[in-house]
Amino acid sequence: MAGAGGTIGARIRYYRTANNLTQAKLAEATGVSDGQVSRWENGKEIPNQTSIGRLASTFGIHVRALTVGDKTTWPPHDSAEVREETSGHDSNIWNYPKLRTLFFEERIARGPFSYQGETVLLYEPRPFRSFQTVALHRASFEGTGLPEKPTLSDLLAYIDSLRSRFRPDVIEYLIRRANMPNTTSGIKFSDEKVGVEMISLPTPIHRQVALSVFCSSFWLERELNRRIVLPSVESALLELARREWHHCLMPHVQVVDLYTPSTLYLEMAIITQDEDLLLLRKAPSVPNFSVWSCSVERGFRWGNAIREAELPVQEALNTCLGEELQLSKASVCDWGLLGIGLQVHLNTCILGFVKLSLSTRQLQDHLNEFIQDSDHFTEYKFLPMREVWSQLADMENELHPSALLRVHLVLKAYGHL
Repeated sequence: MAGAGGTIGARIRYYRTANNLTQAKLAEATGVSDGQVSRWENGKEIPNQTSIGRLASTFGIHVRALTVGDKTTWPPHDSAEVREETSGHDSNIWNYPKLRTLFFEERIARGPFSYQGETVLLYEPRPFRSFQTVALHRASFEGTGLPEKPTLSDLLAYIDSLRSRFRPDVIEYLIRRANMPNTTSGIKFSDEKVGVEMISLPTPIHRQVALSVFCSSFWLERELNRRIVLPSVESALLELARREWHHCLMPHVQVVDLYTPSTLYLEMAIITQDEDLLLLRKAPSVPNFSVWSCSVERGFRWGNAIREAELPVQEALNTCLGEELQLSKASVCDWGLLGIGLQVHLNTCILGFVKLSLSTRQLQDHLNEFIQDSDHFTEYKFLPMREVWSQLADMENELHPSALLRVHLVLKAYGHL
């Protein structure tokens, strides 16, 4: 990969010349003009998802060879360098089996649904309310028995002591990391405050957000109308997680490095007093498709003032409900946060749920009036919590791709899964 270069354009040029193809021949193979190939290689344009698949097929490589950054070749991550493209939308974009094969192959499917994408979702098994920001610039070995500045021998001995708790390939990965330069500047081994033992690895998503390899679930989500390039994601760690679905990247989610100012998206599932989940059909102009969503969401811009401080999530929640559904904070009976999604194009999102003090009938009466003037939603429906999973199976092709993920977290929090 080192010879392929860092940008998609450089990689296209590398694989084209390696396969002895002219720009004209490559254009013919991928169904585009000669000038289009030139614009790709010069970085003036980025190929859409269909073209990425055709390029990979022509070169005989996996699409990740073109789209997933290799730490040794991609430049250091900076929000200004993250490339985002809104692709063309064809009628087959919601063909999940096709996309699953195209992007991540069949091996990461889980149950009747699949989750695909460049977004890494990190979640806790229990709801939480406190959300802190903190800058992780140096290692913390508190509670591990390691000295403040451990030697390589100290690290290797500690990793060896973890063999009973982690799979062999995880241990092998940690040993490789320990032998890399500057390892101690980015590894955090444990967090006694929450009673969770974890191994945090310096994977530079959002520069220095420390992630953990832990025994839970590894989720991927794709916003199908976008393709995101992560310039400095450590591919070895993602590959480690992809080998088995029940392998996870999991942080202490109450603490995350946001590098303010940043945009934080709050995405909340709505549950009535009668234990019914609200589904809303988005207007075609919102996600570029008329699909059903299982949450309302709102983006908030945080400034430097909240660095290393608790985010006012409840205030943001009230704003979200007011602006998205015209509900007052008096309508909220309970709420909880369930996970953090590191989405480069949105910066960071928090997923959670809101339990309303309204019955299903009361919320229905409110929505009947509200939805007529809504720019975001065209219709709604309610699904009983105990039947949500089975009913969503019949709606898969009509759902926003992240809807299943959000519902799964809510059902786990409520003990329905």
